[in-house]
Amino acid sequence: MKQNVVQTGTPAGEGGLLLQLLKGRRLEGFEKSFKMANGTLLSNRYLLGIHRNDATPASLCGLCERLAMPAQQLAAFRENLPGANTVHFGFEGHATGGVYKVYLEYAGRLPRTRAGGGDTAPVLLHLAYKWDALDRSKYTVAKYVCHPRLSTAGILARLADMYSGHADRSSFEAARSIIEFAACRTREALMYLEVSEEGNPRSSFDINLHEAGLRLQDIGHWLSALRVHYSIPPDRFERMFAQISAEKLGHMSGGISREGGDFMTVYYAAGSR
Repeated sequence: MKQNVVQTGTPAGEGGLLLQLLKGRRLEGFEKSFKMANGTLLSNRYLLGIHRNDATPASLCGLCERLAMPAQQLAAFRENLPGANTVHFGFEGHATGGVYKVYLEYAGRLPRTRAGGGDTAPVLLHLAYKWDALDRSKYTVAKYVCHPRLSTAGILARLADMYSGHADRSSFEAARSIIEFAACRTREALMYLEVSEEGNPRSSFDINLHEAGLRLQDIGHWLSALRVHYSIPPDRFERMFAQISAEKLGHMSGGISREGGDFMTVYYAAGSR
């Protein structure tokens, strides 16, 4: 569903700059998210999409330039833009600044249906350029590879392999419970992706849960257990969660971060109540 951004409490600093640059544009989706890791809760995170039919290549590259995308990444973005269906712009704020993210989505590469027979070969669905908003020398490229039509058992098997050998499997245990819960509420196979980044040990997953029709409050007890494990202060988590618990669950990601630690991120449709 396309919508124009209506933003209250606009994030200051670099996150606010991105929203200002996108103001008035016709957008495809607006998701917020929060990320949990050891001693960390990041809630100033959002993602917005622009369909290729609603923007010229020059204007999309211009947005990247305004965000000071590193020159090497900008050249790669231009080269890989043809064939992308949607371009997503994202921001993750943290105590010392933030990270910009620009994703090329190649939805046209997916099989026409996700359930039933047909091609199950892995597909590069997203190519993402990420860089430090205050230090352009820090950047990476992430590849999001979709494994179409995996059964729930197949998804859990791949997750088990991903976490094999890692001492901290907390996000795996939570993800397994949430995936099994969501799979019982949709006839469609859940869309499962695996993520890797250049130059760091990140090994993670991203799974689309939109079609299960869940609200964040439906998975709250699993998230609360993760909050305890990650030693996140209860008042901080509960204050945030109380404000968003009725929002629609979008997708979640987790696994091993680029720093080598366990993490879980939960995405939700902003203003979906």
